Amino acid sequence: MKKVFLFLLMALASFAIITSCGESKKSKPAEITKLAEYKDGVFAFSYPENWIKSIKQNEAVVAFSSEAGKLRFSKTDPEGDFGAMFSFKAIKLNAGDVVETVMKEQKIFDASIYTSPEKFMVDGVELNKQTYKYDLKDGMFEGEIYYGTKDGSFLSIMIFEAFGGTLSNFRSYIDQSLKATKLAVMPTKTEGQPQVVKVEADPPSANLTKMNGDGYSIGIPDNFELNRGARKAAGVLSATDYMGDRRADCNIMVEVLDGKDANLEKIANTLAGKLGGAAKATTLSGEKAFQFDYNPVAGVKGRMSLALKNGKLYRVTINWSKDEEASYKPIFEKSVASFKFN
Repeated sequence: MKKVFLFLLMALASFAIITSCGESKKSKPAEITKLAEYKDGVFAFSYPENWIKSIKQNEAVVAFSSEAGKLRFSKTDPEGDFGAMFSFKAIKLNAGDVVETVMKEQKIFDASIYTSPEKFMVDGVELNKQTYKYDLKDGMFEGEIYYGTKDGSFLSIMIFEAFGGTLSNFRSYIDQSLKATKLAVMPTKTEGQPQVVKVEADPPSANLTKMNGDGYSIGIPDNFELNRGARKAAGVLSATDYMGDRRADCNIMVEVLDGKDANLEKIANTLAGKLGGAAKATTLSGEKAFQFDYNPVAGVKGRMSLALKNGKLYRVTINWSKDEEASYKPIFEKSVASFKFN
């Protein structure tokens, strides 16, 4: 699988909603039967065995307590199913990378909600630990993040999150997971090591799932997930990036910027010129818009649509591999066509 964009599988989870006799619906923490271990040549991480898991070899493991909770995080709803998540991410460090700088780019929340780093031992290495929380309509969203490097080749990130003030319910399992974790290191080649056979993931599904954002909704292939670790460009108020497991160079992104007193045509022409495209007038959800095609990197095609609504500039971008254009482009165009302003 060719990768030209940083892929970071990041996700969350959920709790089942049950109804008491004659009472309103109440959620409760999902059950954990026991922990299962994932191990490859780079890292090892333990997660709830009976939860929904997603694995990227040598890169990431994430376990969700249910599909409903995972969907809630994708939609960023202020209330809904309770959910929980256990995850591990290994990020390859390049020469000259500073761990604190790379980590800052990976955090998805405003810096003000994180506590100051404290030291915590994992796999014999002193890591940084931070906690964070904020209040939602159905209770407190809470998280813990642990990060650091063992040999300087990878940044290891462990994240545990839950809705509804329920993170404490998983305390013993979080502690067990951290105790069993083996931080990411550069693998050593061993003679006679068995060959790993990778199974190709499916192309984007033609079935679209409605996702809500800042003043808009858009249909996303139902086998795509929110890339919560995507880097947000400077000046962007909010950004959602979706991609599937098959390719990391094919994605759908919606960015929202401050558009007060903005000249849409001028912005589109300037941006198109910088990216080697030519802006053309069109519409987006019935609003005046501009669109242009460009080539972000070799072997990848892109299309960007821009529109103004309620003082905000909306930028919808799709990127797809030239090698699999027939599988991706029609579905991505269908996704853009589904975009609606609220």
